[in-house]
Amino acid sequence: MPIFPFRPDAVDAKDPDETKFYYMDWEPYINDGATVSTSTWLIQSGLTSADPTITVGSLKTRITLSGGISGADYQCRNTAVTSDGETLQLTGVVRVRER
Repeated sequence: MPIFPFRPDAVDAKDPDETKFYYMDWEPYINDGATVSTSTWLIQSGLTSADPTITVGSLKTRITLSGGISGADYQCRNTAVTSDGETLQLTGVVRVRER
């Protein structure tokens, strides 16, 4: 299954019958040499999430998203705590549409 990047302040589309992997790339936002220590996701009600993971040298976070109601837009916020103690948040939007 392909992995789709969340781009902060951007919108991505999925069909309500699809299950897709999404990731946040934290590298541009954290200090040199730091990594993501913990990651939590807040997914707007109506979209199903599973399998939150920290990947790729601890610089990206991943989540699996499925379901949703066609015509609805869902905010997905990821909070990361870095190895040097920063707490950062990025939000992506998933637009659910029939394909």
